[in-house]
Amino acid sequence: MRVQRNHSMRPYGSIVARTLVLAWMALCLHVGGPVSAQESTGVPYRIVSQSELDRARGVAEGLATQIDAALLAAPQLRGLYATAGLALRKRYSESAFSARLAAVRAPLGALQARKFSGLFGPYHSLPNLIGGDYLIIVFSTRFQGQENTYTEQITLEADRAGAGSWSLVEYYIAPQESRAP
Repeated sequence: MRVQRNHSMRPYGSIVARTLVLAWMALCLHVGGPVSAQESTGVPYRIVSQSELDRARGVAEGLATQIDAALLAAPQLRGLYATAGLALRKRYSESAFSARLAAVRAPLGALQARKFSGLFGPYHSLPNLIGGDYLIIVFSTRFQGQENTYTEQITLEADRAGAGSWSLVEYYIAPQESRAP
């Protein structure tokens, strides 16, 4: 038995294909463009000014310095936790945060150099964090006695009351991947 094909669908298929290609192109063009006032979920978030980004960068640099110093003195770790954002305090107890920070940062030793690498965001949501306004500040960091350069990532949360302040909600550090010559 021979199956008869319906060729009347052929123009419809090409329209769908062109529509999908155009949608994909529009998405690609949007990805590198300016941040819109809404995420794809339609949830509005606030636009962050350049001065606020600069202030957040300063906060992250200060926090990184505090983390370096806090590993030498337990009271400073408690102070760091006390000023941390709501998302961090919901995820970790003070002792769990201190233990985690000491486990990932202390073995690396004393700071040799820290260079600002980039700022990403604002994000309305990030994995493992409750909804809010977040920025990710990245540093390229070297430690005395370590061969590797490390990527240090500090995630900040905007003050929920809209006061313009930023607080620590996550700290991440890992060796940068070596690039073949």
